[in-house]
Amino acid sequence: MWSFCWPATSPPCLPAPSSPSGWPGADPVGFSGSYAADDVTFLLKPVELAPTPVAEKERLIQSGARHYSEMLSAEEAPDATYLALFHQALAANRGRFAGDLARLAKALHRDRPPGEIVLASLARAGTPVGVLLRRALVRLGRPVAHYSLSIIRDRGIDRAALDWMLARHAADRMVFVDGWTGKGAIAGELVASLGREHAGGAAVPAPELVAVADLAGVAALAATAADYLIPSAILNAVVSGLVSRTVLNDDVVGPGEFHACVVQHHLAGHDLSRRFVDALMPDLEAALADAAVAPAVWGEGDRRDLADTSA
Repeated sequence: MWSFCWPATSPPCLPAPSSPSGWPGADPVGFSGSYAADDVTFLLKPVELAPTPVAEKERLIQSGARHYSEMLSAEEAPDATYLALFHQALAANRGRFAGDLARLAKALHRDRPPGEIVLASLARAGTPVGVLLRRALVRLGRPVAHYSLSIIRDRGIDRAALDWMLARHAADRMVFVDGWTGKGAIAGELVASLGREHAGGAAVPAPELVAVADLAGVAALAATAADYLIPSAILNAVVSGLVSRTVLNDDVVGPGEFHACVVQHHLAGHDLSRRFVDALMPDLEAALADAAVAPAVWGEGDRRDLADTSA
């Protein structure tokens, strides 16, 4: 399967961020959202887009009049119930999550060619994982670049963002990052869209997806197949750099432009993006230093076992 040969006031457990946010100016490249500038570069075009009410959005999608990626509904601040679930998941699973991230980082450090590793996280669920993997690889002594780009079901990967990366980094340095695989739809989209580009003669990276939890058995590298609650899965923009779900709409994205997003400035007072990754760093550093935390191994047999189980 993977035989490609292409070249708010936070609770005490969440520390306050220590440096200013990286919002876009005239040039969107360099946009880091509410993360520190060296944690991630979002290859997205910030736009203004009127929100579509949820019921109207569902009607348009179900009727085939619009694709889901053309519209966004308004994002509200998480209520007390969601915040409580987030903090409960963080308290319960922070050690497990940090250990899984350390295993992934150790495997990438061991198995990738010497030199730079380029992480291409899939916005936005992959973004916090990419931030933490970047920090882990830096702790292991690796030079790392981390970009977060868009991939949209039935529309493919953002070719403009991929071209921007390929103009600066070799294709064989790149790995794609997501939090989990779910039913495998996005992993399948990655394979399909890069396959089309490769068939057309483009030099593109192999569709090697790194995920914390590979529930679908489609990742090239994963730490586990267990369906446990990754804390960042509970929240949206407020744990992903204040960035919306990505948008591909001809009204706001022109030819050759990055896929779009709406920066959720109105949620800045509720943002937990940097507090979340900063809170996990002591656990992650301990796991990196622990020789008993071995590099992740995720072979064809692991994926086949999952496929057999789900059949």
